[in-house]
Amino acid sequence: MAGTKRQAFLSRFVAPTVLTFVFGLALVAGAWAACGDGVLDPGETCDDGNVVNGDGCDDHCVIECPEDLCRCLPNAGKFAVVGGKVISTSWVDRIDEYVQGTAISESICGVTAKLSGRLDGELYLSGDEPPFADAILTSGVGTTAVRFKGYKLDKMPNAGVFIDGDVVTGGGLIQNPQYAEIDGVTDTSGTDPRVATCQQALSELTTASATLASLPPTQTLGTIVVPVGGEASITVGPGRQVVNVDSITIKSGSYPYQSYLDIDLDPATTVLVVNIAKGLSIGEAGVVQVHPVAQVPVVFNFLPGATLKVKKYVDLYVTVLAPTANIKISPYSDDDGFGDLYTTKTVNLKGADVYGYIGGSCP
Repeated sequence: MAGTKRQAFLSRFVAPTVLTFVFGLALVAGAWAACGDGVLDPGETCDDGNVVNGDGCDDHCVIECPEDLCRCLPNAGKFAVVGGKVISTSWVDRIDEYVQGTAISESICGVTAKLSGRLDGELYLSGDEPPFADAILTSGVGTTAVRFKGYKLDKMPNAGVFIDGDVVTGGGLIQNPQYAEIDGVTDTSGTDPRVATCQQALSELTTASATLASLPPTQTLGTIVVPVGGEASITVGPGRQVVNVDSITIKSGSYPYQSYLDIDLDPATTVLVVNIAKGLSIGEAGVVQVHPVAQVPVVFNFLPGATLKVKKYVDLYVTVLAPTANIKISPYSDDDGFGDLYTTKTVNLKGADVYGYIGGSCP
């Protein structure tokens, strides 16, 4: 009876078509639905049967961080690559005599960038659909925000960089634009709101990393070593999974005979955070495989001082959050490539494919 009276009282002040949360109740299309009743009602993104924060579904029935990485990284999650400096060049294999360019499937964010490509090894920054992939650089007036480099044929400049979106700076100059083919606009006014978004993306990385590092671990594994041409695995259970490790070393295989670290998710896993205290080293032809692929967020979170060392022909299709580490990526194998790459330091891509695990998906 008391609940009925309260609903009747509140209904005099709230229009029946408005979604409003009051005392744990949501008014949806004239009917009251309680957050925490275990039923997913309109306006809820989750309902786990309680109104407790910190369990993946908050007291307003909204998915929390880290289950929703966009709540951990609301600005960085708009980009596939975030770095203080973003460098992209072609990979030249002088033994097998081939060239491989870098491909990035979502927008990039940096303070400055050096973007280059050569014949048959061009850089492609391109999204699958609108909004297309942009290059957002925060560097301001009196600086060079981005420098392009291409090649010449018959003494004529040819584009080494192809961008299907915009190039926007915080006021910094765009150098050598003749070596880039930009489908969108170029804006060096410093007033585009995406510059502020990029600045916020860089500033939130350290806080997000600390938040993930503070989560209670479900497993503590110490040091993981994958032998040459061998295999090791991390198997996790349902719900939120947090695995703390000291270090991971995947020793070099011999492509196409690779060394594998398999990450096996439970069908009911909602998120996996791997907190890495000292570092991740992946030798040539080393692969990190997630099974099943890309169904839930998987984050490799590098604690302060932890390093990332990656050789050629490597796959690491997860979100890499490494605020204090330089990230240097060489050509990937024929499989998955790389997920999001987030640092405040340098991201150096040399003939790599970056698909973006969450990048570009956050509103």
